[in-house]
Amino acid sequence: MVSRRQLLGLTGAAAATGFTGCLHGGLSVEASKDALELPRDSLEVTLRNSGSSTVIGPGSRSISKVVDGEPHTLAPVQYTAEGLELASSDDYTWTFSVDNTDPSLAPPHPSGGLSLWGLDSGRYIFDTHEDGLSVEFDVEGEPVDDEPTADDVEHDDDVVRLYTEGYRAVEDDAEEPRAKFTVEPVEDAGEEVGEILTEQLNQLRPIRDGFLHSDGGEVEVYVGEGEPYYLDSYLRLYTGERAGHDDGTMFEYRGSVHRVRSETWAPTEEESS
Repeated sequence: MVSRRQLLGLTGAAAATGFTGCLHGGLSVEASKDALELPRDSLEVTLRNSGSSTVIGPGSRSISKVVDGEPHTLAPVQYTAEGLELASSDDYTWTFSVDNTDPSLAPPHPSGGLSLWGLDSGRYIFDTHEDGLSVEFDVEGEPVDDEPTADDVEHDDDVVRLYTEGYRAVEDDAEEPRAKFTVEPVEDAGEEVGEILTEQLNQLRPIRDGFLHSDGGEVEVYVGEGEPYYLDSYLRLYTGERAGHDDGTMFEYRGSVHRVRSETWAPTEEESS
């Protein structure tokens, strides 16, 4: 699994205090509470300038889960063109929420999600990617059921085909390209493979649904516009795979290894009729 400890800067007092980040050039960050209750809850994270002059605060954020002392990214980093400009005594507040009743929140928005589905109990981090400016909080309660959220599925011999709502929305449009992910089991990976968390697989919801429908076998997941890019990007972030891997991206989950390949093609007249 991919560690982001150096990126997060969670060492010493910052890691120990947990719920309030340390000062950083006059800036501090704190959470409105130290725990969220499943299935639905939210908290506010406030960045405050306690210095005497205007400062430029961080322009990014991400959400990670801590496992065995190491953070693992769930929602990718969001970058803005410029950091937040805060005058003396000014503050800025983000609202982070978990809603395990709304699977449409997964995958998170490509620019970085502040509302997530599919979290389990444990310790999490809201991070701004500036040393010390992060907060930790707990999530408590029961996780989502280990069942698919979509049932638009076809079974063809040993292959399962799943169609997302995004794919169905464009399947009759002759101008829209077609895209799919193929997920297949790997008996012998022949190399070290990145293991992903359940919370990470949950963010890859079309791939997760296909994986659960196939019962570990091969599955083709047909997706809509924009989905191939950020689903592939998320998977590579979670596993540490490099971009443009010719043979797809492999991941380990619950002791088994699977390979994911993406494919995009122009529709034929028959497909769009």
